[in-house]
Amino acid sequence: ESMAIICPQGSPPDRVQQIFTALWYLWKANNDLRFNNTKWTIAKVHYETNAAISVATNPLFAVDDQPWA
Repeated sequence: ESMAIICPQGSPPDRVQQIFTALWYLWKANNDLRFNNTKWTIAKVHYETNAAISVATNPLFAVDDQPWA
């Protein structure tokens, strides 16, 4: 039920990736505050989310192209 609210069925894959990556970084920011007493700004969460998506979708970082793959 909660999942349907966060990510409605039929959402485009890039939107799903953005939602779950943002949730991941919100969770990480919460843990940083709780365990390291480090507070993240909204801008930092936004920046980290976009940076992670950029790396994940950049063809230069494709796993198949890496020598160890």
